[in-house]
Amino acid sequence: MTARIEAIEGALTREGWDEALGQFAGATFFHQYGWAQLVRDVYDGEPHYLAAKADGSVCGLLPMMTRNVLQAGNVCISLPMADEGGILSRSGESTQALIDAAQHIGQSRQVSYIEIRQREELPGDIAADLTRVGLELSLPGTADELWDSLKATVRNQVRKAQKSGLTASVETNCHAAVDDGFYPIYSENTRDLGSPMHSRRFFHEVLSRFPDLAQLVVVREDLAPVGAAVALRWRDSMAVPWAASLRRYFDRCPNNLLYWELLRLAVEQGCRRFDFGRSAIDSGTFRFKRQWGAAPEQLRYYRIPVSHEVSTDEKRDGRAYRAFSAIWRKTPLPVARALGPRIFARLPI
Repeated sequence: MTARIEAIEGALTREGWDEALGQFAGATFFHQYGWAQLVRDVYDGEPHYLAAKADGSVCGLLPMMTRNVLQAGNVCISLPMADEGGILSRSGESTQALIDAAQHIGQSRQVSYIEIRQREELPGDIAADLTRVGLELSLPGTADELWDSLKATVRNQVRKAQKSGLTASVETNCHAAVDDGFYPIYSENTRDLGSPMHSRRFFHEVLSRFPDLAQLVVVREDLAPVGAAVALRWRDSMAVPWAASLRRYFDRCPNNLLYWELLRLAVEQGCRRFDFGRSAIDSGTFRFKRQWGAAPEQLRYYRIPVSHEVSTDEKRDGRAYRAFSAIWRKTPLPVARALGPRIFARLPI
């Protein structure tokens, strides 16, 4: 007789949730209980932690957040501010139980849609947005082996950065480095790309709440920061969700030196995989990551309509967003840094 599978919100404590993640090879850094709590505390929203159980044993997990966003109103995302963070499941039955429970929450919260971001296909005829991929590189045992495996053009770009006087370092005082190095560069670069940015507080919270997993690397010319990245350790991998360099230094290849230092650090710390993060297929960032040898892994963003009163097909590359981006690029930096996080908090990202 098959055990009945039920998906229940709040069935696990924080400790029980994080312990249960150990059962699933596909769990990501963002599946941790603390991630949705961080997003809630910085940007608002309501976390939901769904656990599927059979005979009292966990057989599936789905973290979600209900948030209020521009255009769509209330939405439920698994997970916001993350490339992926969807369903972890041992069977099709537990997957379906989690989807059903998510829809129940969506209906009770009167959301426009539920968005589930993951790599695995969902059962049924739910359409997926396939425009994004994650890019990952398998790492060898030593930095020398990694260096030898890189294309000659990539090695030359790293050498060019070093010969031009740029240096890279892993920061020991990460909070000071956020204020003095990372955030000024990140916010300027994000403004230049036509997008609003995370708040400074967000990065301080990442470093404070995950002190053993988050690291910060800075590239400098003498004492002046010109590139920086926040990296996240998770199991045998390192991911880099946030990285930027100043455009006026691009001819000196600071990004190449930055990523070489991150890759070297990952190997040194025993990582077997390096996650470059998501990119739109064939975008500039996609091509940059591919040159390191990173392989694309399809990301599937499933959007399940709940309310038919609001369109669920708004996109960040739509006409309205392109018009906003054109104006935002010309916004003075002090204004962009003051207003950007407020706008960012209302985006379905």
